Amino acid sequence: MQKLNITIKSYMILFLIILGLFAIFTLQRYDILFQLAFAPLVTAIIDVAINLVKIRKLVLPSSAIISGLFIGLILPPLSPVLTVALAALIAIISKHIIKFHGRHIFNPAAFGIVISGLIFGIAAAWWGTSLLVVPLGLFIVYKQRKWFLVLPFIITYYIMLILLNIQNLATISFVDTTLLFFAFLMLLEPMTSTYTKRAMIAHGIIVAMSAIIVSRFIPAIDIFLIPLLIGNIFVETLNKKLR
Repeated sequence: MQKLNITIKSYMILFLIILGLFAIFTLQRYDILFQLAFAPLVTAIIDVAINLVKIRKLVLPSSAIISGLFIGLILPPLSPVLTVALAALIAIISKHIIKFHGRHIFNPAAFGIVISGLIFGIAAAWWGTSLLVVPLGLFIVYKQRKWFLVLPFIITYYIMLILLNIQNLATISFVDTTLLFFAFLMLLEPMTSTYTKRAMIAHGIIVAMSAIIVSRFIPAIDIFLIPLLIGNIFVETLNKKLR
């Protein structure tokens, strides 16, 4: 299992870098490259420093690098350095402090982006999404065997959109790359997502319904990150009750 997690983390890092570079090339905005490199550098340094203080060991910061790449890809392009650094700091500190039974509760990247966004009044931009997320994301879902989390989320989300008439059926994009980026990559973060079939189904439905509620009643807030954090709160309970 540990070897599998290391392999998945390596794939995640590679795929997130590919998505970022592809988006930069497509946008012809090579100045965004600094943000893509700076965010994971900061998260890695902070994570290494905290582990050196806590356990006096040098721990490979692969998870922190993934969180940093998410931050770099989701915050608006060319965000102020202070905003990126604060999001990175909050993300890693939350991972080490906000814990339950030895596991961190909240997705670090989402938590860092949301809190720094509230402080600086900056909304998520999801600029790193593209159709490339489809093959890369499907590969990650396959490797993690998280179909029972991802599919209920996507299906519930679209059904609720249609039933509540939030969007006209003819205008709904069934290839929403932001939605797929979130579902295939962020939603299934190992430490903050469910792992039994029944728990994954319930988790996916909770996050999808939360996203619909947020989009309908609090449109100023990012419709995916807040629901992700809401879903994180139920993970431990779902894993225990729905085996």
